[in-house]
Amino acid sequence: MFGFALFQTGYQITQQRRPLAVGGSFDYPLTRHQDKNLREKLQTARLVQLQLEQDSGKSLHDDELSVSLIDLNRAGLTLLRLALLMTFVIFL
Repeated sequence: MFGFALFQTGYQITQQRRPLAVGGSFDYPLTRHQDKNLREKLQTARLVQLQLEQDSGKSLHDDELSVSLIDLNRAGLTLLRLALLMTFVIFL
């Protein structure tokens, strides 16, 4: 658990320290439009960890009106978070 201002409880439950899975990878197709043709290649995403946590809701900020609103409609729902290593792709 860690402090989170959006929750009415003041904290968010997460499996960050005890994830469901650690390491691994999966492939997904990366598509590019080129000269009215589609080119596709497989890209690999590297998984750091897979964890469950609670949706915290969302903050909505309006700078012009200087107001902030909190949307708690989804707060407390379970999320499956994929923590991935960043991969830069050069698609030629």
